[in-house]
Amino acid sequence: MYISVCAKHINLGFYWGAQMDDPEGVLEGSGKQLRHIRISSQADLGTPIVRAYLRWALPMALCDPRPQKRKSILAGALPKRRNPRKNAVDHSSKSPSACPVRLPRASGQNLLMAGWECHHCKQWIERGEAHDCWTTTEAALTRDLTEDLREAWERLRETAAGFGQQRIYASGHAIMFARKTCYFFVRPRKRFLEVCVFLGRTIEACQVRRVDRVSKSKLVHIIRIAHRDEVEAPVTDWLREAYEVSDVLSKGDAASKTNVRSYKNAGRSRP
Repeated sequence: MYISVCAKHINLGFYWGAQMDDPEGVLEGSGKQLRHIRISSQADLGTPIVRAYLRWALPMALCDPRPQKRKSILAGALPKRRNPRKNAVDHSSKSPSACPVRLPRASGQNLLMAGWECHHCKQWIERGEAHDCWTTTEAALTRDLTEDLREAWERLRETAAGFGQQRIYASGHAIMFARKTCYFFVRPRKRFLEVCVFLGRTIEACQVRRVDRVSKSKLVHIIRIAHRDEVEAPVTDWLREAYEVSDVLSKGDAASKTNVRSYKNAGRSRP
């Protein structure tokens, strides 16, 4: 049973109203299942007709009055059809590693398993062990560097640290060098260090592999360094320039955003 409230009346509804007898003809509705009685005043609730229909609806609420479909006698006797191609595994190879193994995905269902493999860093995480591969450190990013790359990294870091006060921290897969904002960052690779320097002008040199505009006042210059001898002028000069102009460039971006915002607000205030 259900009750729906309307503006000037309420409907006393029955879920199996279509299966109920209606000798008085008070049931309304034309659907396949639902029927209702229109109640316009409080006095209508105490009428014998409403009470009688409530008594008739009670046993229907305890069971499904719809006619049940008969099941075939052979339905439980015959086995279910199976697709021979589904879940097919080739066991012809003697090597156990040739059999396909499906690794569990990194989701909530792995809480019931022995462990799971992180799809970011490919590390196996035991059950109940906390893991967040995006929260990394500078030591973790430079741990697997070769000897030449490690020497190049140490010289690069020492050179940048000599510019003055700044913050050096790891974020994601990169090591950031920042004053108020980041003025360059380093992505350690297997064969080189990818140095991304933010400047306010475009530099055309053999050391610069690509230049992309990231804002109205900033251009990122991508440089690859594979040996410590490459950490010298003019690369170190570009790094110092990026350090000195980083605050000016960030203020230029902020000013341009403010101008755009004020222009939009002025346009909205126009009649």
